[in-house]
Amino acid sequence: MDYEMINELNAERMRKGIKIKDIANAVGISDAYTSMYFKHKASNIDSMKELAIIEYIKSQPEYRMVKVIVKK
Repeated sequence: MDYEMINELNAERMRKGIKIKDIANAVGISDAYTSMYFKHKASNIDSMKELAIIEYIKSQPEYRMVKVIVKK
């Protein structure tokens, strides 16, 4: 993946509230290596691990907070 695609994936991760630790556990890599991936410092990541990261983030639901006014 290129620089911009990793940035977009990281933005989606943060928007969905997914922790780096959760991704690391799901994919089977360390927290530190997962963090390095999102900071563009892990250049030699296995393509299967990278696909697993993408699939995990895409499969997680996105929640939004909304204010609902209820009249009595």
